[in-house]
Amino acid sequence: MCSTSLRFTLYEVGKTMDVMENGLIVKVLWAGIAGTLGSVIAIPLDVINIRMQTDMKNADHEGRKCLSDAMIRIPREEGWKALYNGGYASVLKAAIGTIGQIAVYDQVKGELHNRLSMNDDVRLHFTSSVISAIIDSIITQPFDVLKTLMMNARPGQFPTMLNAVKFMMRFGFWGPYRGLVPTLVRKVPATIMMYTIYEQLRLKLGILELHE
Repeated sequence: MCSTSLRFTLYEVGKTMDVMENGLIVKVLWAGIAGTLGSVIAIPLDVINIRMQTDMKNADHEGRKCLSDAMIRIPREEGWKALYNGGYASVLKAAIGTIGQIAVYDQVKGELHNRLSMNDDVRLHFTSSVISAIIDSIITQPFDVLKTLMMNARPGQFPTMLNAVKFMMRFGFWGPYRGLVPTLVRKVPATIMMYTIYEQLRLKLGILELHE
């Protein structure tokens, strides 16, 4: 939640600073920066989340009881660097994900509004959300798989990100896209709900109106 809020806030700051006028390239760069900064604070929490989910499948393993227990046990048992396992993959995933989720949505919405003369209403927001969620899922899935592998790895299992990439590719071309369908099923409705609520609040409050 904190990471997502920070990414949205940083991207909206770019709008208020009038740095978005150069089009898609500037939007992509700004979204990438926002995603990178937002992910830094979330990496340890992502590691803990993945570890606790994995603990549920290992009945014979004494799992982490709660967030505070995991924050203490992981550094004590594996070193503090373990909280940043998969950090590079996580940052890449967040940067590219923010581009797909926010910059692409912003660009698609503008194109549909200008080229197809769609009004700034729920229909435009719904269509833009679906398109951006599909693009976001496709471009971020390999990094999501890689991040999960590295965060859930045993100490020393993947000395570098390249080792994790090789392990991921053992399934061939589709290795990076394992779980894509569940990701789409989860992400498309979530993106629709998020942007529909966000845009309705924007319109009701009269913030950042969409111009021709």
